[in-house]
Amino acid sequence: MRLDRAVTKIFTHSGMPAGGAGQGIGMGTGQICMRPLLHAPDTRARIGVMLRPLFLLTLVVVAKDPTDWKAGKLLNLTNASQSKLVGVNGIVNTKIRHVFTFVVDGGEKVYEATEIGTKAPHVEVNAPITFSVSKDNLFVKDTDGKVHKLALIKTTRKE
Repeated sequence: MRLDRAVTKIFTHSGMPAGGAGQGIGMGTGQICMRPLLHAPDTRARIGVMLRPLFLLTLVVVAKDPTDWKAGKLLNLTNASQSKLVGVNGIVNTKIRHVFTFVVDGGEKVYEATEIGTKAPHVEVNAPITFSVSKDNLFVKDTDGKVHKLALIKTTRKE
């Protein structure tokens, strides 16, 4: 649809001719309702085409997986439970979350990090583990190859 047709098209909400019943507020006899420019199909398509590369770029930045994997040893894995009462309209439920604390020996440093979840990760204590450190996160691969993103709590230098 051409832009000049989209802008000057007469709209009625009830299907009656312009000036009849069912017009919007302030619509008198013979007045033209200007269709908003963003509702034109060709304009929406252009905006979609312009925003698509920006959206894909943000996906690439967010979904970046660590590439500098190192071999280490899982020294300890502790589990602490947290329960929380949640209620709506007199119905009370208890939500239980598990806080898993990993201690990983990375050779020069020992890393301590936590993960909050409902299921225990598939890892073995005192076994080799693959990990990667990035800013405030520690990424760990379990025995199934699944990557877990942990919040890094403490880094201790070995002496």
